[in-house]
Amino acid sequence: MRALDFGNLTHPGPDGSKTSQPQMYFLCYMNDRWKAMLLHIPKNAGSSVAENLADIFCAATENATCDTKEQRMKHFKISEKCVKNPSYFSFAFTRNPWDRAVSFWSYGLKRRQLAVKDLKKRKELAAKYCSFRQFLFNKGRGGCGYHTEYEQYPLIYDSKGRPGLNFLGRVEHFQRDFQAILMRIDPTGKLLAVYRKLGFVMHNDSGHRPYQDYYSDDEMKTRVTAKWPQDVKLGYTFNFTGVKMNITTYADGKPAAELMFGDVA
Repeated sequence: MRALDFGNLTHPGPDGSKTSQPQMYFLCYMNDRWKAMLLHIPKNAGSSVAENLADIFCAATENATCDTKEQRMKHFKISEKCVKNPSYFSFAFTRNPWDRAVSFWSYGLKRRQLAVKDLKKRKELAAKYCSFRQFLFNKGRGGCGYHTEYEQYPLIYDSKGRPGLNFLGRVEHFQRDFQAILMRIDPTGKLLAVYRKLGFVMHNDSGHRPYQDYYSDDEMKTRVTAKWPQDVKLGYTFNFTGVKMNITTYADGKPAAELMFGDVA
């Protein structure tokens, strides 16, 4: 199986314009008016993509009321069984598996901290949390990590290696690929114009350092390849980092690190 070609910094590559469809997705969001369908892959910015697209779709709809999250999310509804529909533009984002592993681990801590308002207590929870090495080698205590069983590759490709989405973007080149998605959904550019006006709100982030900092030896790097072997087929290497996301605001008011959410530093 060849590595996927997602193009360069300014133009999505040939693997960003597939036309085949899978029989069923893991989880998706849909908009019937714009014929758009997002495959939500855990820890690949799926919550942020879904909520920002809901905001954009709502703002681009005449006479729509967009004052609350509930009102906006009506424009991008969640579905647990997202069957194939050739008339919809289907897409997802992939992520470097070494980066994603750190996010799994960090987000497991954040989920414990969400009900705690005191920053000192959040920090105390972090001090008791499992180490990244424990997480990688399955030696952590209960609750070490989150969503860890899900590989990306099987959600995108069938057993014969055939892609099941119209477009695959990379988290590492988010701005480029998110704008390309908006133009594929709406070639007139209306959705893109709304996005540029609204900006991008980050949801569900966690406050870890750059992922490379947590890999102290080659054994840990190799463990990711063994734990999520198929995701390496997505064309990633350990140091594939791309371009930093262009975030306008944060849903929690501040970056997660400032709120001690998932801060495993």
